[in-house]
Amino acid sequence: MNKRTIIKMKNKRSQQGFSLLELLTVMAIMSLMMGLLVSTGMGARPAGSRQGAISQIMGALEEARMSAIEKNTTVYFGIADINHPDEEKQLRSYLLFREQTPQEKAASKNEDMIPLTRWEKLPQGFYFDADKLSDMTVEVPGNGLPGNPPNVRAVQFGSLGQVTGLPVEIVPQLAVTEAVYNPSGKILVRKSGAAGDFIVKIFRLTGRLQLSQNATP
Repeated sequence: MNKRTIIKMKNKRSQQGFSLLELLTVMAIMSLMMGLLVSTGMGARPAGSRQGAISQIMGALEEARMSAIEKNTTVYFGIADINHPDEEKQLRSYLLFREQTPQEKAASKNEDMIPLTRWEKLPQGFYFDADKLSDMTVEVPGNGLPGNPPNVRAVQFGSLGQVTGLPVEIVPQLAVTEAVYNPSGKILVRKSGAAGDFIVKIFRLTGRLQLSQNATP
């Protein structure tokens, strides 16, 4: 049997398709994946929502910090507080924005903020803790921002990525809670023993983040 004959035999075998063992292996993998998808959809929604809120906030805070460094200007992680004109956004929505550079101010002849993102919402049932919000953020004018809010509570990042604008004794942090919010009465009712509560702490000098699993009642 010469070399050419051996090559032809190998090619013929390769064209015969998958073996029974290979097909069974693929079917087993597909069954496992379907089981994971079903369990995620039916039994893990609260955990997924909590993880979604954590990922959103920490990702946006890091983006704000990096934008401040890259643009060499002040960048804000802004939060819609109870005074935001859109009730659906109150204590649940956030956006990134920055101050104008001196050149932009000279050209525009105003001091409007520059939005870097649109308003984004936390997963359903998760809200920024209003009781801690005023102590952990600064209040800045909402000039030029989507929805025309009069003022916005915000975490303020300086051009070195550091947190600025807060008293020295304050440890910057954002508390998020599982709650029910009544916009007409401006009342946030925290769920008893909510497992989804968490705090994102921000190191003042570096802007680095640390997750604390549960917010205090």
